Amino acid sequence: MDKLVRTCKLVSCLITVKHLLSPEWILESQRLNKFADEAKYGLRDEAFNKMFKCDVSEVLLCGEQRKKLFEGVTFFLTPCVKPGRAALTEMIELCGGKVERSRRSYVSIQEMHNQKPYSYLVLTVPNDLHLVYYLLQSEKTLNVVCSTEVVLSAIMRQKLEVEEFLVKID
Repeated sequence: MDKLVRTCKLVSCLITVKHLLSPEWILESQRLNKFADEAKYGLRDEAFNKMFKCDVSEVLLCGEQRKKLFEGVTFFLTPCVKPGRAALTEMIELCGGKVERSRRSYVSIQEMHNQKPYSYLVLTVPNDLHLVYYLLQSEKTLNVVCSTEVVLSAIMRQKLEVEEFLVKID
């Protein structure tokens, strides 16, 4: 990569790859007629790290732990989520999470939430709020409805921080 740009492919790569390298690595490897030392050609971008509150180099050092980020967490994605269902499902499953195709009842979600908070999350966008309104309007809001940013940020930070991305209605 020439520079770090947050795309679905980059976020997915942060789960699986060992190195993010600049094009100079390829040129140097060709010149040496062997693979050059990756450590010298890693992509670094402080502005990117600051903008997304992450450190890409640190994420890559997490190794196999990256594939356990969403272990024990079940997700439901509403139809219009962005990034799309396929990309989000891939990211979630690569991190050990599970994506369900059918929405659970309020009681079922409440039981899961009572056993382990944030073990069930609903990812949505404003156009789909009518589909999850029943979870947002109750007196005892379960705090399980989030923007899709919860997944993207968790992968980039290697930490699931739900509270920052909860959807609220007034």
